[in-house]
Amino acid sequence: MNKVKAEDFINYFYLGNLKISPDEKQAVFALITGDQQTDSYPGNLWRMDLASHAVFPLTSGQEERSFIWWDSDTIVFSGCRDKQLQEKKADQESWTVFYKLNIHGGEAQEWFRLPMNVSGFEKADDNHLILSVSVRADGLNFFECENEQKRSQVKETLKSQKEFEWFDEIPFWANGAGITNQKRTQLYLFDCQTQAYEPISNRMANASIAHVKDGKLLLIENPMVDVRVIPSALILYDLASHEKKTLVEAGEVAVNWAFFCQNKIIASLSSFEKYGYHQHGTLFEIDSDGKRHALVHFDNSYGASLGSDCIQQFGSAVKEANGWIYFSCSDENNGCMKCFNEKGEITQLSGYHGGIESFDVFKDGRILFIGLRDQKLQEIYLLKDNEEIQLTHFNTPMMESTSFSPIETFAFESDGIRHEGFVIKPVDYDPNQKYPGILEIHGGPKGTFGPVINHEMQWFANNGYFVFFCNPRGSDSRGNAFADIRGRFGKEDYQDLMTFTDEVLRRYPALDQNRLGVTGSSYGGYMTNWIITQTNRFKAAIPEASISNYVTKFLCTDIGFTYNISNQAADPWSDIGLVWEQSPLKYANQVKTPTMFIHSDQDYRCWIAEPIQMFYALKLHQTETRFLLFHGDHHGLPIFGKPSHRIKRLTEMLNWFDAHLK
Repeated sequence: MNKVKAEDFINYFYLGNLKISPDEKQAVFALITGDQQTDSYPGNLWRMDLASHAVFPLTSGQEERSFIWWDSDTIVFSGCRDKQLQEKKADQESWTVFYKLNIHGGEAQEWFRLPMNVSGFEKADDNHLILSVSVRADGLNFFECENEQKRSQVKETLKSQKEFEWFDEIPFWANGAGITNQKRTQLYLFDCQTQAYEPISNRMANASIAHVKDGKLLLIENPMVDVRVIPSALILYDLASHEKKTLVEAGEVAVNWAFFCQNKIIASLSSFEKYGYHQHGTLFEIDSDGKRHALVHFDNSYGASLGSDCIQQFGSAVKEANGWIYFSCSDENNGCMKCFNEKGEITQLSGYHGGIESFDVFKDGRILFIGLRDQKLQEIYLLKDNEEIQLTHFNTPMMESTSFSPIETFAFESDGIRHEGFVIKPVDYDPNQKYPGILEIHGGPKGTFGPVINHEMQWFANNGYFVFFCNPRGSDSRGNAFADIRGRFGKEDYQDLMTFTDEVLRRYPALDQNRLGVTGSSYGGYMTNWIITQTNRFKAAIPEASISNYVTKFLCTDIGFTYNISNQAADPWSDIGLVWEQSPLKYANQVKTPTMFIHSDQDYRCWIAEPIQMFYALKLHQTETRFLLFHGDHHGLPIFGKPSHRIKRLTEMLNWFDAHLK
């Protein structure tokens, strides 16, 4: 068997965006791999014959990940294969080219091109598309220019912004998107014959498509005037008459999703009243006049993607089919499929075997899905009568030839609450030897770890480490009350992690209590910072994309003034003492643990000021520390970062732990 190498993730196959054809004879999906030469993750579209389950490549442009079905033989995708047009885009012009492709053979044919940046689209009917368009609220839009002189002026203005920026709203940047000042996503109705387009949504809001069916569109608008707000509006739009009706006013609740279902409108709405911005939604039936009738409170999040770095693309976690609303979710630490009927009654459709990242539904209720199931890399599965059948084997050769160490599960109690923990033993484990170990902490805090493959963890296990992880209070998948640690960060979550570490040491005597390391990203980086200020039991630490000071986190990041203020239950003006009490920087003078910080300079979720402050504090107090900064990556470095950055990151993490734990 081959040992896991740092660069092996490049050779994994990542699947996404799975959709069944209208006649249910074919399915198309994205297949993504890593490429060291281009330092990227090229993607192409593939077809599956649903009778034989054979798979065939459809595109080879290396940039095709998203598409829609136009009819049972044709898909539509967007891109830009024209080199001259690529040069124009590099010169600040906005262009999107649409292609049609017959799935049974032949080359993709250009259908039309638009002078706008289209980020997504859905079929409305046989002659119309709903376009999600990236626009500027200040009017600097190439497609709105009346003549060449105006286009030249817009291009020159946009070019000048490479040298300086004006900011007049917050947030003015977003993780993974860069500078977003004055940028919005606006919906347009596009006529495929005349190529005319007209706006549907408000220019001063970010809009998204909720559902299109039978000539009607449900859209969600998030207002954005000076300061972004989380509560959103739900709007019903008639594609023929162009009439708009607001069903849920902006500023009251968050609209999580909405669908037409059995001639009704069913929506998930979160009010934030009891548990803040992370409060789970209640299902409502909404009348055409906006009146709401509560159906059921679903005390969980949607989506069954468990913490893993073996994913590159996510699909929708909720969709309507056959008069039912199907969704994936995680119960405690494992993913499954469920559905609601129009009354809000829930039926569980699958067992618990890991993560589910994308799915589609047949007319007879069978489900085709992509998942990290049974501790394996992603494949496509068929779910029928609660039985899962693996249909593809893209990653089987890698799984069969590589020494992936199995994940073991056990139950433990902390503060009277039952938890489940996970342990990965070192490869070539010998119970008569002593081994170092690494505590991994997920992000969030409303993230969830589960029994799914994780390349980073397998990398450590293949280099002689125990790896152990759990879901402390604050985590997702166990309801609002379990996840609610607002104003108490570093309290019961820290207690659960230390109790878990004690239990792992008790159950695994080969784990050396004097050679423990700790690491995590985002909230996991915050908790790593917190842990080293509270205890010296860990002999090496690696906080990544971390938080050290919630005062600066509030006022410098894309979600600080919304979600973080909710999480910390205070702001610097209402109770700065509570904010500071939850900040690791307050106790940084107590740190003795050798610590290596990892961060990306385009991380606008947890900005670079966070690790810098902690790094300065440790240096000033003579604690061994280093800071590894990656240029050009963002908060998602461990999963979506450039392949070269991810390899360097894993290599240096291992070097740090080896130097202090071996």
